[in-house]
Amino acid sequence: MRKLVKWGGIIGGSLLIALVLTVILIPVFIDVRQYKPLIEKQAARAIGRPVRLGGDIRLSLFPRAGISFSDLLIENSDGFSEKHFITVAGVEARVRLLPLLSRDIQVRRFVLKSPRIVLERGKDGRVNWEGPGAGTGRSAPPADIPEESPDGGPVLRDLLVRELTVTDGTILWIDTPAGTRKSVTGINLQLTDISFDHPIGLSFSAVTDQVPLTVSGTVGPLGRVPGAGKIPVDLSVRALRQVETTLKGHVRNLSDAPRFDLTVRVSPFSLPKVFTALKRPPLVTADPDAFSHIAAEAGIRGSTETVSVSDALLTLDSSEITFSLQVRAFSGPDLTFDLKADTLDADRYLPPSRTPSPGQPPPEETTGKTDYAPLRRLRAAGTATVGHLKFRGIRGQDLRLKISGENGIFQLDPSGLNLYRGNISIKGAVDVRKDTPRSDIRLTAQNIQINPLMQDMLQKDFLTGRADADIRLKMVGDRAGEIRQTLGGQGTISLTDGAFRGVDMAAMVRNTETAFRQLLGRETRYTARTEFSEFKSVFAVKNGLISVSEATLTSPVLRATGSGTGDLNTERINFRVTPAFVSPIRKKETETVAPAGIMVPVLIGGTFSKPTFQPDLASLIRQIPEKTVDEILKAPKKEIEKIFRRKSDRKDETDTGKSAEETIGDMIRRFPFGQ
Repeated sequence: MRKLVKWGGIIGGSLLIALVLTVILIPVFIDVRQYKPLIEKQAARAIGRPVRLGGDIRLSLFPRAGISFSDLLIENSDGFSEKHFITVAGVEARVRLLPLLSRDIQVRRFVLKSPRIVLERGKDGRVNWEGPGAGTGRSAPPADIPEESPDGGPVLRDLLVRELTVTDGTILWIDTPAGTRKSVTGINLQLTDISFDHPIGLSFSAVTDQVPLTVSGTVGPLGRVPGAGKIPVDLSVRALRQVETTLKGHVRNLSDAPRFDLTVRVSPFSLPKVFTALKRPPLVTADPDAFSHIAAEAGIRGSTETVSVSDALLTLDSSEITFSLQVRAFSGPDLTFDLKADTLDADRYLPPSRTPSPGQPPPEETTGKTDYAPLRRLRAAGTATVGHLKFRGIRGQDLRLKISGENGIFQLDPSGLNLYRGNISIKGAVDVRKDTPRSDIRLTAQNIQINPLMQDMLQKDFLTGRADADIRLKMVGDRAGEIRQTLGGQGTISLTDGAFRGVDMAAMVRNTETAFRQLLGRETRYTARTEFSEFKSVFAVKNGLISVSEATLTSPVLRATGSGTGDLNTERINFRVTPAFVSPIRKKETETVAPAGIMVPVLIGGTFSKPTFQPDLASLIRQIPEKTVDEILKAPKKEIEKIFRRKSDRKDETDTGKSAEETIGDMIRRFPFGQ
């Protein structure tokens, strides 16, 4: 028995030594390079395009089976600009042999050195990655490798790849019909501990359009049937060394109906620094610190048919915006949303304001034409609310918007905003079925305190009172110049219990001395203020020209009507105020009571930003008897100065002993119209 064991050990040891020697010596005595043509032929047959191995092939079987070769070339089909589809500078693989006998793959190392992949769309629309015969209707040959083993189980019992590495890779995209050429360079990928039962470590880096991108984290375990179950994901993505995003959750059913459930977090970053890293011109905003703090967090779930965003929080500088979003039918798409912001100062993010020259329209935008085709396919419905809003200096609260649209027509109804102790309701529609959009807006305002509104919007303090309005406007275009030129509509504006500051129209129409003082450049002693109990204006707009057909002003001392135009294209005003009558006023220390029956109309001109006021002398002359006209042209200017001096010396300025026409006649006869 001992001899049997002894000889058995000797024989077994000898076989083991022989086997080891065989494994070691086979690569020495067998030149695997002679099999290179056969390998190229079989590979070309498998993938349907020529394959070349330009370098040597090296084989090792101990202590692990390994193969390495260099200069792998896979050629493109005919008709493409690039000769090679894939090139690889070197390939190295090391596999344990014995586990292969039990369908257990254990790879110690697999390396691809400097792979270069060219993805190309040819002039005829064909793509090179589909291979010869793609799109011809010919079915693919049956696979030689069964999906299951003879015993009904999976082909692989176990899988372990300690290291899979890609170094210095490149992907080149060429779209010949579009004339574009883009590349992703510096691709480095390392996967560690690839298996069915443990998380896979991932490290990836690349550069695209000079933007560095890195991804790190873990994926998996994959499960015994990769892609069939839930695959955990925990990744960190960093771009430009400025923006870092984490994704944590899982994906599932990749092989059948893929679904994902992820939590996405974007760490705070500065958009101006991102622009600097991209070497692009800086953002030009009214606030240089705008966009300096941006962060986001959201839960994202979806499949190939729908995506939903829930519990989303966007931090934009000092504003916090929460929102939810659901997208269905991606070809459309069909979108629903709900957005809420606590506060939003939109003025921080607008371009710096530029004050145009008086009478000149604002500079025209230079942006190209907008493509509205995506909006024509969009179906949307949602709401947006803002607690505190500032836009173009106007401050409001509780902005409420309800938006719906499909087939290129979008409705804004109902919508509203509280501001300056009043409220505004807005209804509107935008039609983008054609290349140039058309808009229709209905605005109703109630009890708006006009003075703080004008101060915030125009930095002007010339009007007080409460405003009500009902305005309907239509316009064509999406740029300011187009809108001004096509703006049309009508409306009414009513102001109550207010005043025009900076001009005393009551004094101008009731007191000729005041009117002439302005013409002579002398300062008036009257307070520049026109109080009214009601001011109402009815207007129409056509091609940017506002025409006021009826404007009425009622005050304790003045009843007046007005009409005229305001041109939005040139920003010029041409308006005339005609007094209906002047009520008698008791004399004050600095006032001269106007003679009854004489009314001086007021002309309002200038621009929106700098209006001017002056008496209508032509109308005044028409109130004077014809016999005085010849004498008017003969009077020197100094005579009217004498009248002012004589009137200021009198004890009773109002008791001239003359009729109203005689008083006005005396003054006008001495005014130098012809000089």
